[in-house]
Amino acid sequence: PLVVKGVMTGEDAALAVAHGADGVYVSTHGGRQLDETLGALDALPEVAAAVPPGTPVLLDSGVRRGTDVVKALALGATAVGVGKPLFFSL
Repeated sequence: PLVVKGVMTGEDAALAVAHGADGVYVSTHGGRQLDETLGALDALPEVAAAVPPGTPVLLDSGVRRGTDVVKALALGATAVGVGKPLFFSL
């Protein structure tokens, strides 16, 4: 499967799927370089609405606790990456 990472707009999500992507990955790639970028959770509803039903929409940016996972799922994510909390626990 081909999943396009870094999708932050509905337009980009629709284009990715139209050009053969099997899913989209909403991510700011850490967001450390651009302090004025849109947050991944803020972009998620637009991205989820722009892809056909059944298309996986993943999210991994800004997840610090379980409530962030619940918010992302409620806003349209199919799955949520929780790497940072896992590494902080080691």
